Amino acid sequence: MFLTTTIDAVAFRDVHFRWWASKSGVGSRCLYHVGELARDITDDPKIREMKNLAMALSDTGIVRLTQDRAEQGLSLYIATRTDAALSSGPWNVISGKFSATHYQVIRALDDEIGASTAMSAARIIRDRLSLTESESAMMFKEMVQCGYITTRPLALTELGVKLLS
Repeated sequence: MFLTTTIDAVAFRDVHFRWWASKSGVGSRCLYHVGELARDITDDPKIREMKNLAMALSDTGIVRLTQDRAEQGLSLYIATRTDAALSSGPWNVISGKFSATHYQVIRALDDEIGASTAMSAARIIRDRLSLTESESAMMFKEMVQCGYITTRPLALTELGVKLLS
């Protein structure tokens, strides 16, 4: 594999990626996936969690995500640490108290709750996290069982709001 860029760290497990994000300096670059992420997340829940962690850190400005092309049509997925303070991000996710997937679901629902949308919660989850119908229905049920959301009316619970902080 031919790299055209300097990499400071490699983290193919979420625990290592969390550590890197909390300890790295501004400009540090971490390779977190090699392959085709959109395809690979459908085959492996651990890869999906890594993608959701990277997205959560990107959404809050802690990292900037890029990809480089490698040999044989593969992509290198790279996170670069920004100067954003960790306090600006989802500390409960970085510390591992909550899963990045749950965080992404709560973010998606929080964006849509109160908006003039007729989409169901399961559809919002499906569309934002690229899940199948059955996976999104199971995820919705799991979010209710974990106490992150209520169904009537659809709303974030106190625990769900805490997950966003």
